[in-house]
Amino acid sequence: MKKLNRSACAIGLLLTIPLNAGAWIQFLDGSSVPTAPWVVFDEPAGSDSTAVVNFFDPATSLTNQALRISTATGHADEWYLTRFSENEVAGGTRFRLVDFSVTGKDNILDITTRSTLLSPAPSVTLVDGRFKLWNYVVADTEIMDIGPADTNVFHTVYLWARNDGRVKLWWDGRLIFDGITRLVNPYDGYLECGIGSWEYSGSATMDFDWIGSGNSSDLPIFLSTVPAHLSSYNTNSTFSFTVIDTNGVASNAFTVSLNGVDRTTELVVSGSNTNRQGSLAGLLPNRFYHVALTLTDLATNTSSYTIDFDTIDQNNFTFEAEDWNFDGGQFLDTVVLSSTPGPSNYLDRVDVEDVDQNGTSIA
Repeated sequence: MKKLNRSACAIGLLLTIPLNAGAWIQFLDGSSVPTAPWVVFDEPAGSDSTAVVNFFDPATSLTNQALRISTATGHADEWYLTRFSENEVAGGTRFRLVDFSVTGKDNILDITTRSTLLSPAPSVTLVDGRFKLWNYVVADTEIMDIGPADTNVFHTVYLWARNDGRVKLWWDGRLIFDGITRLVNPYDGYLECGIGSWEYSGSATMDFDWIGSGNSSDLPIFLSTVPAHLSSYNTNSTFSFTVIDTNGVASNAFTVSLNGVDRTTELVVSGSNTNRQGSLAGLLPNRFYHVALTLTDLATNTSSYTIDFDTIDQNNFTFEAEDWNFDGGQFLDTVVLSSTPGPSNYLDRVDVEDVDQNGTSIA
């Protein structure tokens, strides 16, 4: 991948990602086999299979490139960076499984921080056909289950750890873990990505569109809204949102417009820098709304969102203009627009009085 674009999912949970590769301390865009400072670890030694492959990217409808890594059962093949003295480490990747064994374990994205006796060691790991958040160093234990593994579906992952045990995991636009994990790592800090690090008892082929190594300024901004994006029949009189950002967002760092009208001065913002809540009153029933929300966090990352919803009363019956009968109860399920009469349009159709329509005229 050559450039990262801001993205959002349409269920009220939205995610921003850095606008370009330069935002990361180190970044692999999938167009070439890694070189220094990236280091390969392969087991057995000399078995590294990393190659560049072209693929059709459904996110852009264009041809993209990725790093493809394949391993046999019990083999490891990954790339790592030393982050020895850092108290917090962030990493991210967009990857997909091409194939995998239904049994065995393979680490995918792994981070550790500087160890003060012990530190956390979270990893996204493939375990017996399921994605897991895993303690990958020494402990070899589950933190949480993510879900079943799948093939030929890209997943975007951000992982962050601090040496006191705090860990956060974003998976496909959602913050799914934010908590304290066990301190299990007696070593210093690393970022590792590929197949296998400490656990590599399975076999797999994976494509990595991009891999990033950074810090908290590279982490996503999490936004949830009520009403949610693309939702209908809302009865809310207030638009509200929550923003979670590791970097923090000041209370005066938001702008908002409603149907093209700036309403920033009416926005009520509360909460802490890292967990903000906002609300905008004045929604009316039976309206369509377009909200444009922009925020700038304390690391100067600016993110813009659009949220579309309606407050239509569900008891109000609505219908499309072409939903009518003709020729004594005949109708069309699928209409093809045309300027000339045809079997799939309503041009020149004749209705039957008191069957297809009933009209009243006043002389």
